Amino acid sequence: MGRLARVRVWVFCLILAATSVVQANQRPFSSQLGKTVSAAAPLFGFAYALYEAGEYYRAIGEFQRFLFFQPEHPLASEAQLTIGLAFFCGEHWLQAFEVFRAVARAAQAAPTGHMAALWMAETRAQGGDYAQAIRFYQEVISQYPGTSVADRASYLIGWGLMRQRQWDLARQAFDTVEPQSFYADSARRLAATLDPPPVLPHRSPTVARLFSTVLPGAGQIYTGDTLDGLIGLGVHAALLAGTVGAISAGLEAAAAVSAFFTWGFYSNQRANAAANAQDFNTQAEERFIGQLAAQERPFLQAYPRFLPCAPSSSPSRISPPVPSSSGHRRQDKTPSPSGRGRG
Repeated sequence: MGRLARVRVWVFCLILAATSVVQANQRPFSSQLGKTVSAAAPLFGFAYALYEAGEYYRAIGEFQRFLFFQPEHPLASEAQLTIGLAFFCGEHWLQAFEVFRAVARAAQAAPTGHMAALWMAETRAQGGDYAQAIRFYQEVISQYPGTSVADRASYLIGWGLMRQRQWDLARQAFDTVEPQSFYADSARRLAATLDPPPVLPHRSPTVARLFSTVLPGAGQIYTGDTLDGLIGLGVHAALLAGTVGAISAGLEAAAAVSAFFTWGFYSNQRANAAANAQDFNTQAEERFIGQLAAQERPFLQAYPRFLPCAPSSSPSRISPPVPSSSGHRRQDKTPSPSGRGRG
């Protein structure tokens, strides 16, 4: 009987435990959802902290988690915009562009939509598609006239044209920046630099090809690649000597093979000289633009939102006017969602 009593006690305890588990699992889902709602702001703050720390892909995941639980939250558009900025910092230009486009369409009348439209253009510019970037900048100016995003778009059109080597059009674009704009001083300096258009070191691809036609290696020396030119001259002389020697010795097969390689090397030297001249010109233009970019870095990197991938050592952390709730210029600094300002 004692053993039977113990068995009954154990069975009773198991029944009680099972009942408590069932009751716990039958709690209303609304109470659990309430806890999720109350955790919405911490979720956003955690995601933004990851973004500020440069953990872009983790930040994207946390922002997406936030949007999944709170798609109608007041910070939802900020979360979407910051996802685009995280893709931007990760140099995933296509994904960033698509996110910015979605935000610009969904929040067209809000400051977040204004900035998303501007970031669409900046993404195209960073990807090297300056013609498309200029088109999007022009759309920003036409859609949001009199705003800080329009000011920045007007300024960056000049840079897009300059990177396309359209010096006169770039100067005209810088001249159109409004005097009261945050970018007015920089635009005025750049316009003065481009008037007259810069005279940069230049090498003619045609002349380089002609020099290598007359004397293989001379075109490379003309473009500044002296060592390559001397090596090319020596190799061509050796190949030519081998061909002449094979002919003199009556080795027709060897002479034919040597002549084949001599002609191939000769043709390659001519094409290489023209390509070197083009590279010389491109590098000279890039150095010129790079010097201007270093000079105007505080304005180029005066983004309307905090960007952790911008060089922290640069003075670019000064803030341009950012859109206020009404969409017009505002001169004060906008605090980030984590509560810190950009200054």
